[in-house]
Amino acid sequence: MRSQFLSKIKSLLGITPTLITSDHEASLSSEFQQGECKCEQTTFEFSDNTNLSQEKPIKPSLCDTIDLVEKEMIRPYSLKPKSPVTQNTDGQINIPFDPYIPSIQDVVALAEKENLNADLEYVEINYTWEERLWHWADANYISESLLPRDREGLVNLTALILIDNKLTELPKEIGNLVNLTELSLINNKLTELPKEIGNLVNLTALILTGNELTELPKEIGNLVNLIGLELDFNQLTELPKEIGNLVNLIGLELGFNQINKVSSKIRELKNLEYLKLSWNHLTSLPSSAFSMKSLVCLDLSGNQISWELKESKPFTAHNLEYLYLSTNELTEFPIEICSLYRLVELGISCNRLTCLPPEIGRLTNLTSLNICWNLLGELPKEIGKLTGLDALHIYENKLTKLPEEVKHLEKKIKYLDVSEQNKLSNDYQDHFRCNCEYNFHTI
Repeated sequence: MRSQFLSKIKSLLGITPTLITSDHEASLSSEFQQGECKCEQTTFEFSDNTNLSQEKPIKPSLCDTIDLVEKEMIRPYSLKPKSPVTQNTDGQINIPFDPYIPSIQDVVALAEKENLNADLEYVEINYTWEERLWHWADANYISESLLPRDREGLVNLTALILIDNKLTELPKEIGNLVNLTELSLINNKLTELPKEIGNLVNLTALILTGNELTELPKEIGNLVNLIGLELDFNQLTELPKEIGNLVNLIGLELGFNQINKVSSKIRELKNLEYLKLSWNHLTSLPSSAFSMKSLVCLDLSGNQISWELKESKPFTAHNLEYLYLSTNELTEFPIEICSLYRLVELGISCNRLTCLPPEIGRLTNLTSLNICWNLLGELPKEIGKLTGLDALHIYENKLTKLPEEVKHLEKKIKYLDVSEQNKLSNDYQDHFRCNCEYNFHTI
């Protein structure tokens, strides 16, 4: 900056400035009043090491305004407001001649001093995208081992994992890392994603768990090679329709957001096997999810889902093995669940169920059934057909007896918990004592 400023001054003067001797100091006079300078009438002596008596008139351009903003040398708001060199606030710098400034070099020195702590954030420099990305990395204390500081290493980067970095923004230059296959930004403070994220077409895993995202850019639909997309613990309210373009997606995690409706486009994810929508704001069973034939695991726990018999629609997700509906507002057992013959685990605890349908006996592949924390007064005898059960959780209900058919489960069942609130006789306790781990609360 100093050399640029000095060169500018010298070129305007057309001379090489030297120190004026004390003998001539008294002749210095320059009036600078209300923006008017009369230094054309003042003469100074400059020496060329051989002749100290030559007088030269001061060039008018010396008192002209030097527009450093136009020359992109400095920004007006990066200069201190009360500097004798930087009084103007319109981006122009007036350099008055003052008898107390004996040389041009001192003017330069003063300017440099006044701007020593200038905010260089406002200086426009044409950085390459690599340099801008490196500056972002430096500002966020991202080590070279995570983000290489050489161009070859940067463009060939395949995995970028930045966890707990307190990142508040992702630069658009991230879209130039086209060889990335994994991008993990867990536990940061991102509120949005740049649209350039859609340039990362080779991504197979995008992990954004634990941020503050409120929406996803539509360009997310360009990431057609994604296999896993994790967005737990954000503030999303909906998904863009372009989510349906991610035809290779296998796992989609959206737990702990604020989603109140599942887009019908989700059924276009023909390869999706795992869908997590727990702890959102859903109020009804998403029919689009129950029509996905590829789905293996569906987690809808922790919503406000209710269901009535009149809402019954066929569930065609016949490959579903794991279904979690705990902590909702179900008062009736959705009978269509009983058509999901491949179910291995069913969690429907913490609702307000008063009974189970006899059709539950169709779920012969169940190994775990959790119906605790409901209002069940009895169990259907068809429960005895679930001969594959390893674990049966029925505590915190209002059961006073179990059907005799439950005894058919004794050879297989390993864990039976009927404690708390249920008032069962000692007969059931004695029967299961030697066959499984139990937890009874008796009369």
